[in-house]
Amino acid sequence: MNTIEFECIRSNRKSIGIQINSDGKIVVRAPKHVSDKLIRECVKAREEWISKKQAIIKERMNNNPPIKYVEGEFFMFLGNKFRLMFRTDETHKKCKIYLEDGNLIYENGVRTSEAIQSQLERWYRDAAQKVVEDRIQFYLKYYDVEPALIKVKTQKKRWGSCSSKKHLLFNWSLIKAPIEVLDYIVIHEMSHMVHMNHSNKFWGLVGTIMPNYKIHAEWLKKNGHTINKC
Repeated sequence: MNTIEFECIRSNRKSIGIQINSDGKIVVRAPKHVSDKLIRECVKAREEWISKKQAIIKERMNNNPPIKYVEGEFFMFLGNKFRLMFRTDETHKKCKIYLEDGNLIYENGVRTSEAIQSQLERWYRDAAQKVVEDRIQFYLKYYDVEPALIKVKTQKKRWGSCSSKKHLLFNWSLIKAPIEVLDYIVIHEMSHMVHMNHSNKFWGLVGTIMPNYKIHAEWLKKNGHTINKC
């Protein structure tokens, strides 16, 4: 009999939930009163599903090795690949990052992997904030309400969210996806300002603005794991 290792997190929830993290580890969320025996039985009953999910994650990890932040690596920006290139300019003392002729130029600055990762993430976040704000401004003509806050941030499990206060939050990694995919998430969250659910009316509004939204939702489902990292 195979032993399935997992982390168990107990809370005031009402049911047992099983999730597989991006690294393949199993996390079980369970009510405080449920016995360890019942939790193990639930995990065992989902063994086939767990095995399939972990196999998919393993394949993804093999096909998408960790980023090393070395010259020559490719990075995505609005659906296109750009090769990381280092450049020195004596007139610029601070780190400068920009796109040029199919390359992602990293000019001056410390070139350790940690420093490059930090600077690239900052550059991505700034670009994402500007593009998201521009796209929201473009699509406001379809809505009678406006967002109270627009912010990009790190969100490992969400591409975007909308609060009851009309605060729109977006995963900065969206800046790596094609613009049509980013637009889909923008429209999705803006539509939640009108319908705070996923009712037929909500999807009807999304479909009115972007009739082919399912294509872009499917793109994220298949490729999201490749862009949600830096």
